[in-house]
Amino acid sequence: DAQDVELAFKLNMRSIKNADVIIAEVTELSSGIGFLIATALNEKKPVIALHNSEINSKQSKMLKGAQNKLLHFYTYTPESLSETIAKAVSLAKQKLDTKFILIIPAEIDRYLEWASKEKRMHKAQLVREAIDSIIVDDEEYQQYLNSL
Repeated sequence: DAQDVELAFKLNMRSIKNADVIIAEVTELSSGIGFLIATALNEKKPVIALHNSEINSKQSKMLKGAQNKLLHFYTYTPESLSETIAKAVSLAKQKLDTKFILIIPAEIDRYLEWASKEKRMHKAQLVREAIDSIIVDDEEYQQYLNSL
């Protein structure tokens, strides 16, 4: 009945909000699964989409094509499921954002205030972008990443 549907919806939404990583079985896609995946991505949650190649050889082109920092598509067989999930969760954990408190001098704060208004970006976004550009240019760090 309508009450059960509403309760199921609320439980799913709460589960997504409380989860660190979402695992979705997408062998047989439905609009409900698509909605839950879209909701999780909107909440900035990493999503692991699992497709059983033995049941359905046809994969979702939409999900495979939409892979990005948060959405990862994995094909598995029943024999490889545990290993596939372990690998996927390990990789997803590496993508989780970390909260970081930073005390900055007044001059940097003045710049960030000015830049956030001029560029219409949050101060945190400006700092992230600045660090991202340093990471790309840091050859020693790139060598370290390649050694992992």
